[in-house]
This record gives sequence, structure tokens and C-alpha cells, in this order.
Amino acid sequence: MTSLMAVQGASSSYLSSFTRWRTYDVFLSFRELRKAIESSRISIVILSKSYASSTWCLDELMKILECIKMKQQKVLLVFYDVNPIEVRHQRESFEKALAKFKDRLKNESKVQEWKVALTEVASLSGFTLGDRYTTSTQFIQKIVQEVSRLVKHKYLNDVVKHLVRMESRVQDVYNKLLSVELNDTRILGIYEIGGVDKTSLAKEIYNTFTDHFEDCCFLANVREISKREHGLIQLQENLLYEFLGDSSLKVGNVDEGIGLIKEMLWSKRVSIKVETLLGGCDWFGLGSIIIITTRDQHLLTSNNVNLRYKVKELDHDEALWLFCLNAFKNENLNPDFVELTEDLLHYIGSLPLALMVLGSDLYGRDIHYWRSALEKYKRIPHNDIHEKLRISYDGLEESEKNIFLDIACFFTGEEEEYVTKVLDSSGFFPKCGIKVLVDKSLITIESSRLIMHDLVKDMSREIVCQESPEEPEKRSRFWFHEDICHVFKETKGTNKIQGILIEFPKQDLIYLNPETFSTMRRLRVFINRNARFSREPNYLSNDHSFSQKFHGKKLVVLKMDDCFIKELGDGLKNFQKLTTIKFSKCKFLIRIPDVSVLQTLERLDIEYCNNLVEVHQYIGFLDKLVRLSIQNCHSLTSFPRSLKLRSLETLILSFGKKLQKFSEIESEMKCLRFFKLVHMTTIKELPSSIGNLASLKQLEIICYKPRSAFSHSRTSGDMHDQLDKMESRLNQTNHHPCYQTIVHVEFYSFKFSHSNQTNTSMSVCAHEMLKFHIPLFLN
Repeated sequence: MTSLMAVQGASSSYLSSFTRWRTYDVFLSFRELRKAIESSRISIVILSKSYASSTWCLDELMKILECIKMKQQKVLLVFYDVNPIEVRHQRESFEKALAKFKDRLKNESKVQEWKVALTEVASLSGFTLGDRYTTSTQFIQKIVQEVSRLVKHKYLNDVVKHLVRMESRVQDVYNKLLSVELNDTRILGIYEIGGVDKTSLAKEIYNTFTDHFEDCCFLANVREISKREHGLIQLQENLLYEFLGDSSLKVGNVDEGIGLIKEMLWSKRVSIKVETLLGGCDWFGLGSIIIITTRDQHLLTSNNVNLRYKVKELDHDEALWLFCLNAFKNENLNPDFVELTEDLLHYIGSLPLALMVLGSDLYGRDIHYWRSALEKYKRIPHNDIHEKLRISYDGLEESEKNIFLDIACFFTGEEEEYVTKVLDSSGFFPKCGIKVLVDKSLITIESSRLIMHDLVKDMSREIVCQESPEEPEKRSRFWFHEDICHVFKETKGTNKIQGILIEFPKQDLIYLNPETFSTMRRLRVFINRNARFSREPNYLSNDHSFSQKFHGKKLVVLKMDDCFIKELGDGLKNFQKLTTIKFSKCKFLIRIPDVSVLQTLERLDIEYCNNLVEVHQYIGFLDKLVRLSIQNCHSLTSFPRSLKLRSLETLILSFGKKLQKFSEIESEMKCLRFFKLVHMTTIKELPSSIGNLASLKQLEIICYKPRSAFSHSRTSGDMHDQLDKMESRLNQTNHHPCYQTIVHVEFYSFKFSHSNQTNTSMSVCAHEMLKFHIPLFLN
């Protein structure tokens, strides 16, 4: 290895500062040297005039080229006092040395392999003494700088220590990356809300793959830097410097930077970690890996990033372990803090940021401080957590911010369809906005309901509080009972108020000034769950109905639970956009009046209104009505004589003990899929026009009768015979398209007039409750 010794001797004083922390290995056999080459990150080939005279050097060169191909090992080529052309074409000293080996070794194929290796290695770029370097010292300095750049420590050491409990997540990402062909450019998106430690997970993945690539780069704080003036240009320059090591390379504008990156890196197999996408797959060489961390899933969609990983939540044991690590500085839970710790974990959930920040905040504090801090956290989010979570909120458009705040203050846990209707009436475009919130991980949708993490909800409510810290009446939304009582009692309703949710810890009395609502001209949402007013609001008339003063032109959903409303009244004509009415436990409600003005009504739900007597006939002719449900209204005697509801999909009547006749079906109701009658004991027969329910998928008729009521009924055997005959008769028309319809029947003394047998009705008696399923065929 004389050529290497020559370089060391050329400037040992300069090299000493670079290599003083290195150790040196002396190889006594070529086998040891081969192993060393295989385990190296970089090989330095120093080609001198005497290089080809050593078979050891030539065999070593072949091994290095093998590692370049098989392991993507880096190689640094140095032409020391020799012209690259001499090496490439084996001239001068190289030609003579190889000729001698050909004669001496009598192995022409071996010599030919060495020639190929020399030709191949000489085609690589390298350093040539005399090329831009006036002295040997400058030459060696440049080599050392390049070696320093190539072998710099690429591992990221600041990965947080709790990742030792995240092996499964690291393995999940690793498996996703390996699921794609190794020669493809792989772009992986790691997404979730802020605070779940996406960056730490990405760092660990970066460390896992760093030895597999020609170059690696970790770009941090991309989001913050990109927002600065010329921030994208700075990021492009950083990226180029990380890969090329040339700090003098400057970018004039963003487009120029894109061109430079594509030109310089398209052939490189690289690993990059960024916080947002800086380019496309075609910017980098085949086999590259680009890892993106983001709060916004839509960013991945818009850039065709199909390889994605949503960070899994910590389970309870992992969350407890991480919290204890910060709150007690060890893995064990202090027995005196067990109950408080569980309360905190219930509030914090599994957000690593919160577990670390709040755990550290409580470290060394006594139990009284913990109790006080927990109450404070619930009212005022910790600044570090608040600011981290708020980043996603700040990136929303104005309508999306309103949707987010409305969900946080009023609609967490509510059905998406219901919330969409309410927000749509406010002009917020919720179908788009809710999707954006899901993409940014600010909410999730579970079983069609909108779910928001408690910490995110607290953060959003703190945003509302900061609208006016000292004067609550100047805030846009109210949910805290003390603020609500203050506003109503002091008559401080203002034009700023857009929504109110009244849900007290227990039912309470609100001292109401009747004029309070009149000043809330921007009020969009008013939900009263359990409060009683000291007097009637001015939008109700003396007869407990909506008065003309109630301006409900934009009202979309009207839900009243356990209230004193008797009728909808004259104010009904103002409800021009109403889509949903629900009355529950309104014991004073007597009638549903003419609703012909409610042409937008889609849902009418009435339940447990025991004094309801009449549902107006026009209910049966609402073109847009999709759901009609009247349940447990025991006094109901008047129901529409005819139904012509072309949009109706669901019809439910239950426990109407006084309703004696079911409506005629005026025309085909092609949309009706579900029809349920439960214990409508005074209805003895369904009309033959029931056959107009041509698209019915499920009919449930459920009736209950005490055993004593059947003391004179037919025997159980007779009853089963009748059921068998009914099933047989219905099966005769199995060509009907509704063949898959399921009928669930639990009944007694009930006549069913089948549309195919217009002159026949069947009466079946039972002395006990029965359940059976039969196909139903209707014309």
C-alpha cells in the first residue's frame, strides 16, 4: 500500500488534526482486508505510477468495485502523480506492469479482470494533483475536506428517549417502506395532529436507513423557514449543501433552485426527511427514500403520496410509562399519586407532547399542587401544548376556523349529518370544511359522529376566550355555565355572540331578562340542554308558541327537549329553511299544525310527547321529508289519512295506543326502505294500498299482548298453521324484485291485506309473543 503511505507522508502535520481521534488497523492478510472493505462506508483509491505493480492493490480494487455495486459504498478516487488517461487505457507504467503479470502468472483472464477494473474506476471523477491545486498541501486539504463531508456522522442523536417504547411503530413504517420495490423512489407520508412526535419517529426511521444510501439529509423546521422571506430558496440551498457540500452554491429564485436540485440529484440514491414536500419523485435517483411529516393529510393526497402512515396512539401502559418518566423521573408510579395520575391520563389522553410537558411541570410538586394544576389545565391549556396544537388551526381558512370552533364548543360527539346541516345554514361550506379538519387530524369521524381530542377542544375554546379575556359578552361562543349566567342575568347579550350551549353540571335556573336575545343579532346556534328560565324569552308568545318576534329565517334544525312549548304558532311561517324538527318529552305539546310552509323539512321526530293529539294532514304531502318518526305519543288520535311522500325513506310509528287507522298510500313511495310499527294496538289492518311501497326493504310489525288476553284465542298449533299458509302464499310471488325484503313480525289479532290477494285478509292470533322472518313480496 505504498501509494497510501506516500499521501500520509506528504502532510502528516495537517492530517494529524483530522485523524488524531481515529484508530489504525494493520492487515496481515488479504482476507482481513476484504472484511474491512466490506464493513467500510467509504473507500479511498489512490492511484500512483506503481499502483498496478501490486497484485494486492489490484485485487483490493476489484473488491471495492464489488462493494460499490452491491452495497452502494462510496469511493473517493485520487490520481497521485499520474494521468487518468494512463489508468483508463492502461498506458505507460500500467501497461508495463500488467504485461509482466501476464507473462509471470500465465493467467490471462485474471489480468483481463484487472484491466476492466482499472478502466471502470478511472471513469469515475476524482482528484488529480496539479488540477487547480498548486501545492501538495492544498491538494491534501481538499481530499480531507471531501472525506470529512462523506464520512460525517449522519445519525441523529436527539431522538427522544421514549421511542424505546415505540418499536412497533418504527417496525410498521419500516415494513411499509420495504413493501415497495427497492429500485423505486419511495415517498412516505407520516401524518397526525401536532404533538404526537411524528418528527421523532421520522428520525428513528432515518437512522435505520442512513447506511443504505449514498447521501442522507434531514431538513428540520421546514414549515417555519418556508414562511420567511426567501425561505424556500434558503431550504433549497440547504438541501444542495447537504448533498454537494458546496456552500458557495447560491440559488437566485425558486424555479432556479428546482432546476439545480433536479440536475444535481436526479442520479443520486438519497434519503431525505422533511416536514413538507419540496419536490417530486423525478427529482431524485431511483431507490431514494423521502420521508414527509405533516399535520395535513390533504398535502399527501395533492402530491400523490400514496405510501402513508398515521401515527398510532400510545396505549394506556405506554402513556403511563412516558408520564412517569417525566413526572417522577423513573418508570414507576408513586403510590400516593395513583388516582391523580389516572385523572390526568384521562384528560391528557395519549398525546406524547402533553405527557412530557405536563409530567415535567408536575415533577417534584406535592399532591395539593397536582390537584390545583389539574383543574387549571382543564380551564387554561398549557402554553407549550396550546401553541403546538394551534399551528394546525392557524393554517385554516376563515370558514374552516368557524367550523372548527363550532364543533369544539357545541357539536363534539354529534352526528356529522346533523352538524353539516346546521353549519351549512351559516354559509360555512361544511362538507368541504369538515374534510379539511379530518385531513389535518383536528377531528376524527367515528360511527358517523364528530370526535375531537379533549386537548384540541380545550385549545380551541381557549382561542374563543382570548377574543375578550376580561369581558365574556364580547366573545363569539358560550359554553361555560358561569359566563352564560353572567350574560343572561346582566342583560349583556351583544352583537358578537354567535352561539350558546347551555349544559350545566346539574339542572339550574337562569334569571332571564326577556330582551337579552334581542341584542344577539348574530346568534346562529342556541342549545339548551338542562336549564330553566325564570321567565319566557320574548320569542315565545303568552300561549307558549313561537311568536312573530322569533326571526327564524335561517333556522335549519329545531330540537326541543322537555320544554313548555304547546304549538309552533304564527312564527312557523318564518322557518323557511328548516330541515329538522325534533320534539322530545314536550308534555304540553298538543298538535303539529299545518306545515305547508315548511317545504324544506326533511326530518320530523316526535317522541314521548304524551299529550300530542294531532299531526296535521299536510305532513303526508311534504315532498322532501326523508324521515317521519312518531314514538311513544300515547294520546295521538289524528294522523294523516293519506301519505304521498315521494322522498320518504324511514317511517316509524310506535306505542300510539289511540290511533285506530293507518294511512292510505296514495302513490308509489319508491324511496321508502324501512317501515316499522310497534305496539300500535288499535290498528287492526293495514290497507291494501300498502302494496305501493314497491321498494321496501324491511318491514317490522311488533305487537305485545299479555298471555291473559289470549284466553279465548286459537291454539298455538292453529296459529303456526296460519303463519305457514301466509308464508306459502307470499312465496308464490317470488319473482318480485323485493325478494330480499325481510319482515320481522311479533303480533297478535292482526290483519294483513296482501296486495296480490286483494280479496283476502289474514288474521293470525297468538297466545304468546312470536318472532319469525319471511320473505315479503309487494307489487
